[in-house]
Amino acid sequence: MKKCCFLILGILAIFSFHSCTDSILAGSDLLDDDLVDVVSVDTFKITSATQAGDSLRTYSVIGNEATILQSFALGNFNDPIFGNTRASLFSQFIPVENVQPLKDYTLDSLVLVLPYEKGQFYGATDELFSVEVREMADSFNFSKRYFATDAFPTKPTIVGSRSFVPNQDSVTVSITNGEVKTSKVPPQMRIRLSDEFARRLIGIDTGAYRNNLKFIQAFFGLNVRVTSSNRAMISVNLASPQNYGRAGLYLYLRYVTTSATTRREYRYYPRFAATANIERNRNNSLLGQYLSGATPTAQQDFILVQGQEGSTGVLKFPGIKNLKNVVVNKAELTIRAANAPGDIANLFNPSTQLALFFKDSDGRLRLVNDYAIANENQNIKGLFGGNYVSGTNNVPGTYTFNLSAHLGEVMQGKYAPELYIKAFPFGENTSRSVLYRADHPVHKAVLRLAYTQLKN
Repeated sequence: MKKCCFLILGILAIFSFHSCTDSILAGSDLLDDDLVDVVSVDTFKITSATQAGDSLRTYSVIGNEATILQSFALGNFNDPIFGNTRASLFSQFIPVENVQPLKDYTLDSLVLVLPYEKGQFYGATDELFSVEVREMADSFNFSKRYFATDAFPTKPTIVGSRSFVPNQDSVTVSITNGEVKTSKVPPQMRIRLSDEFARRLIGIDTGAYRNNLKFIQAFFGLNVRVTSSNRAMISVNLASPQNYGRAGLYLYLRYVTTSATTRREYRYYPRFAATANIERNRNNSLLGQYLSGATPTAQQDFILVQGQEGSTGVLKFPGIKNLKNVVVNKAELTIRAANAPGDIANLFNPSTQLALFFKDSDGRLRLVNDYAIANENQNIKGLFGGNYVSGTNNVPGTYTFNLSAHLGEVMQGKYAPELYIKAFPFGENTSRSVLYRADHPVHKAVLRLAYTQLKN
């Protein structure tokens, strides 16, 4: 996308516009004392609302729409403001070596290993979690797009289960490849699966072991779900092949002869295809009241933003369209975090990062251009913002966003004066934020705009 740039010539503030392709924030470094004829204003009317999130695509290998998540939420999360969220994982597995385990073995164990994505843990993760593992009863269709609302049937038999408090420290495990040795690996969930299931896995036809597509037709995959009710969501990472702590199935066998006992380890990688299933029951939660219309928009005291497309904030700036023929030097939007009645502030922290989206001419939500520019310069925090800054002395925390480039495009009539707030990264973020409504009498959202009026 071409961006508009401007050059200030001398003290007469003569402006000339031209199209350019440089990644420059419109006026982001020009809000200094030496600028002339700059008008600063922060009295814009802003209105807000909360709406349900969009459909969350969790897996696709179709063309330019390819989507493959790296981390997956797991939990049965009861939130006092946002209601219940149940997240589970479906994943295929393929053998690493493409060889069938040797015969005449003695089975030690089959272990499902899921490394934690600690950055996406949220809430009271020191509680006891109970997890069940079942076989999938149907296969992925690679010509289909999968969304968080999609789920696969599972076989009735539980092939593994465990109750535990997530250990976020490194763990020591045995590595067996002809000899036994131990090593420290990243924090991970380890669930031993049943011996019966292990033997069926070993017994899959040799031809299927040599061909991944045949293997996933013989073994559709596994479903991992949390059966306990918690005040938290945990997350696992299926994309860590650089170290031994990577996700997968680990089959440990012993081969005993008259002279020696040899131990072997066979591995099965996940994520050949994998998707998340997310179910939401908002019941009589505050978010449920907002989305159902039980609390009219005009009476909604908060903006409720939930990750993984749970809910989205909407901001409108009706006064922006009244500004004509201006150059945006700098635009900053500040929104304040809130504590809603019944919330547990010390347990449910605001999302560390929010992002702003707009609707393009086709009605699709896209990140504002300021984010894209900041991302190109590898400085999202410094150039775009959106990170949470805690308050002091009972002053609410804030999110501040640079919107200089985007508002310049709005004033050119390219886009509507409307923005959408989402937790970021929106496909994997398990957190949420409660914000004061935009026109709150004390903690309102503020758009600070510095602009130069051009002569007709």
